[in-house]
Amino acid sequence: MEDFMMFTIYAGGLNLLLSALLVWVYAQNYRALKSNVGLGLLVFASLILIQNVAGVYFHVTTGEFYAKMLATQAFALEALESVALAAMAWVAWKE
Repeated sequence: MEDFMMFTIYAGGLNLLLSALLVWVYAQNYRALKSNVGLGLLVFASLILIQNVAGVYFHVTTGEFYAKMLATQAFALEALESVALAAMAWVAWKE
């Protein structure tokens, strides 16, 4: 498997962890506050978690079929999502 596909899978795993952390934090907040915003954030983070599970699964099972250029683009998107989720997790954890 190409190096970029391995990095894509690693970034996807990081995204899984970060989105699971967000689900946990938002679930705790929703239990405590019972606000619509908290529920919306919980649903959003849950959908991101599902998307990341599917993404890692597809990257692992079909990674060898990616062209070199597509592997680079897939990694760039996963890395960008990692930065975005890390920022969200940092803000959510800090509060």
